[in-house]
Amino acid sequence: MKEIIEKSLSKAMSYDDYRGLVDKLIKEGKSTGENQSEDLLNYSVLNDKRMKRLDKTLHLSSDSIENVKKVTEKQTWLVLTEGWCGDAAHNLPMINKIAKENSNIDLQLVLRDENLELMDSFLTNGGRSIPKLIVLDDEKNVIGTWGPVLVKLLQW
Repeated sequence: MKEIIEKSLSKAMSYDDYRGLVDKLIKEGKSTGENQSEDLLNYSVLNDKRMKRLDKTLHLSSDSIENVKKVTEKQTWLVLTEGWCGDAAHNLPMINKIAKENSNIDLQLVLRDENLELMDSFLTNGGRSIPKLIVLDDEKNVIGTWGPVLVKLLQW
């Protein structure tokens, strides 16, 4: 697992670099990933607008800030994402704001489709659901994860 994590970390980027990449690709008429379509581009454009709005308007409560300050050990928060993913667009701005509150947290993002070996190690009910946050200690051991929860709906 450490080898997979190290390989992905070598391709990781900061939140600001990720936002810059998504913006650059949109200007080129593209989305993240090898698969390109008008739909994925449109999702990326919409998500870029969402993230810009959330970057400006989201604020952490004092309780949230107090809780995140309790992290006393160095951690890397490695997040799998894609620019066309609506769930990621809604969650990444908050994850970024939380990470900024504690210098012990190093937020790093990687594109899911460029890191399938990592993604496939952290599936949600067998699916490549994102965003997926993998919390690593200072020695790159997985100490926690956070991400989508898929609920099986009952058929009545």
